[in-house]
Amino acid sequence: MPGYSKVRWYAWAEIVFVIALAGTDLLGKLITTCEDRDYGDATRKSLRLIFDTQLDALRLELAAMLDMRILVQVTYELEGNRLEEMLTYDRIESLRELGRSIKAKADGVLPNVDAVLRMQMQLKKNVEVEKHFHGHGTCVGKLTRTKKIDSTLYPGKQVDAWGVQFSDGYEEYEEEELRTGKDGPAPSGQDGKPVLVVRNLAARNSIYEALDPGFDYLEARITGTVVGDSTCDPQYSLVTMYEVLRMVRAFDPTFARHHVDAAFVNGMSAITPLHGLGLLTGLKQELPLYLAAAAGAPAFNKASVDDYTHDLLEWWRSNGNLFSTWALAARIVFAFAPNSASCERVFALLKNLFGEQQMSALADYVQAALMLNYNKRIVG
Repeated sequence: MPGYSKVRWYAWAEIVFVIALAGTDLLGKLITTCEDRDYGDATRKSLRLIFDTQLDALRLELAAMLDMRILVQVTYELEGNRLEEMLTYDRIESLRELGRSIKAKADGVLPNVDAVLRMQMQLKKNVEVEKHFHGHGTCVGKLTRTKKIDSTLYPGKQVDAWGVQFSDGYEEYEEEELRTGKDGPAPSGQDGKPVLVVRNLAARNSIYEALDPGFDYLEARITGTVVGDSTCDPQYSLVTMYEVLRMVRAFDPTFARHHVDAAFVNGMSAITPLHGLGLLTGLKQELPLYLAAAAGAPAFNKASVDDYTHDLLEWWRSNGNLFSTWALAARIVFAFAPNSASCERVFALLKNLFGEQQMSALADYVQAALMLNYNKRIVG
């Protein structure tokens, strides 16, 4: 199973992603094979029932899982012991923006869901069609009637086509053209192609409404407010941590040169160790030196946590001696971990490496085996 790991939390999601990418045709063959070989029992029967009676709904749910894969990807990106804390705020903000778009049921937010809906949609008179023209806007039309035409997609064949009445004229499209269109600003080569309008379909709205509470809960945890039906008990509140994650971005020189000033440094009192050690005054005094050096910092690859961590640490190794208070504060901040995944991974590795037959293993052997596995080092 691609991506599966014994020390990751999302094994169930990984299975769903594999099924979704493989397609329901292959899933049907798998169910039949299991039946022929008498594999499983209750699970197989339940899956057969869903496959035979709710296939359209299953396809929609699998499409929604693929569209929400970013939730798992962000979790994986931020679960290590690198400099994830420097990227967490921006990653979470991107998820919040996604949540706002889902709440608004915006076009193109769930492209896989929309694609499945177009394939399932019943074509009939007055169904709306849109064409987007870059720089000119969107033209709206409606299906009128079907007729036989010479196929442009498959030369030499005659196919059924739908007539579409636009405000500025009449055009004819093959069913495949209508069902494979794209929402929003069209990519290269797609400009002016027809798109079946699915935004008002009940099935689409139900998917969006099912996803909405998850993003409401995220908002409740990081804002400390009631969002929709979601609340957050004080012991689970992330308000203080989220403010810390917002402020630690000051130690990224590419952020600092545009956003950090004396007022921003005052706000860094939210980072308890810096405030407790009395470093804020020194940070403000050295701020001009830091910003001067930050002006020449190269762009860091934030898409890769590994690359970002390496390049940011290299920058501080090369420049930190110019502003000692900022360098000390950076060492403190870079030691933060925005999650408990790294220590939980240690526990999981220990469980996998040492069972009941290794209860008498010497401590130095346990330590060496754990460190080699944690750091993915190979002996020999």
